[in-house]
Amino acid sequence: MSSAISLQTMMLRPIFTLFLLFLVLVSPGISRAETVKDVTLQYMGAETVARSVIMAQVRTSVGSELDPAVVEEDIKTLYASGHIDNVRVLTEPHDGGVRVIFLVQTRAILGEVVFIGNSLGGNKLRGETELEIGKPFDDGILEKARENLKDYYKKKGFYNVELTYKVDGAKQPGFSRVSFVINEGVHEELNQVKFFGNESISDRELAGQMHVKTARVFNIFKKNRGIDSAVLEEDVTRVEEYYHDRGFINARVTDVQREPAGDKVNLVLHVSEGEKYTINKVTVTGIEAISHDDVIPLLEMKSGGVYATSGIKTDLKGLRKYYGNNGYSNVRIMPRISDAGGTSVDIEYGVS
Repeated sequence: MSSAISLQTMMLRPIFTLFLLFLVLVSPGISRAETVKDVTLQYMGAETVARSVIMAQVRTSVGSELDPAVVEEDIKTLYASGHIDNVRVLTEPHDGGVRVIFLVQTRAILGEVVFIGNSLGGNKLRGETELEIGKPFDDGILEKARENLKDYYKKKGFYNVELTYKVDGAKQPGFSRVSFVINEGVHEELNQVKFFGNESISDRELAGQMHVKTARVFNIFKKNRGIDSAVLEEDVTRVEEYYHDRGFINARVTDVQREPAGDKVNLVLHVSEGEKYTINKVTVTGIEAISHDDVIPLLEMKSGGVYATSGIKTDLKGLRKYYGNNGYSNVRIMPRISDAGGTSVDIEYGVS
């Protein structure tokens, strides 16, 4: 008569499992030093993983003594392989020794991915899930796929999207179909962009820097995808850089809020402008082969002018070009901005 060991929860209770194995080995008719005469594999359910792949993970072998520690490691290895959902071990007398039987339930293999309730393209949604047909999967993998889909929908303006999934049989035996059920909710269409806290630059000027646009009559035949979060994130950077180029070194967009506007939505960008900075002095250090007096007139950033990030970039490009034209192709230039008191800064270009 076979002795059965339930190991479904072995990974959480290894001591309990070892105790069960001990009971098997000392049960009537089986001694501690039993020799393994046969090792077999049996499937519980569909055979979705090849026998050779599973048995390659098992160290228990014919001719060895049955060792509880080795069997326990075999079980751990099988679970860690990612192919197995459940393992049971059976032992029975065989040919003067013992036969060890590994009963395994292999993980489901993905056969199909379908979407229910979606207005966005199915092929694109499948790509966003990162699920692979023909590969094993579990709830952790499906949950990640669900989160990927939610993020994609939000980028397309569906901020109230709800997604669930269910798993059932696919057309091919042993494979599973995953169905994502989608409630897209309200598709947010932009009505107006507003700004709060901008005392020095107008709403119209700042809105002109943004690529997220409101719906227009002449776009009525163009499919509207709503507010794209990725574009909005870039817009925040564009607004900040616009401020930085006008002397507001510390300007930041501190918050972006959505407010209902009928069946559309307004975006409200909260701005902290900070102080406007001018340039106290500009110096170039580290110059050895080229005259300092020849370089300074080439710079866009000048004493008394307004600080601008784009001006720094222009100066760096100009200095590198000047040095390159004079035979120094590997020149390195590091800009340093330092406080000069009040609302002014010093700019130093360190040349190596």
